[in-house]
Amino acid sequence: MLTCEIPPTSGKIVFDGRVVIAGLAELRGNVKLDLFRRLDNIPGLNELVEHTLDLVNLSSRPDTPVSQLAYGEKRRLEIGLALATSPSLLLLDEPLAGMSPHERVETVKLSRRSGR
Repeated sequence: MLTCEIPPTSGKIVFDGRVVIAGLAELRGNVKLDLFRRLDNIPGLNELVEHTLDLVNLSSRPDTPVSQLAYGEKRRLEIGLALATSPSLLLLDEPLAGMSPHERVETVKLSRRSGR
């Protein structure tokens, strides 16, 4: 229902007791593309990247292409990228699907460390 795949028949979806979430697929935010801005001129970016890599246990491999990461590492990185925006709500669709037992443990640890 959040993505309008299934139309609601009644009721409402509420987050944090006050924010109604309806038709997220129809909402579009303003997109600002800074394609020509130098990345080293963005204050705090390096610190945010380092923090995110540490959060997803990839700080020892910052230059590894995503294509060379294991499946579980890719999934943790995806979650880390979403967490880097400091969301107040993060919805995940089957975040442990296809992971090995070890990868599942690491991903659960990630979700517990990043929870508010």
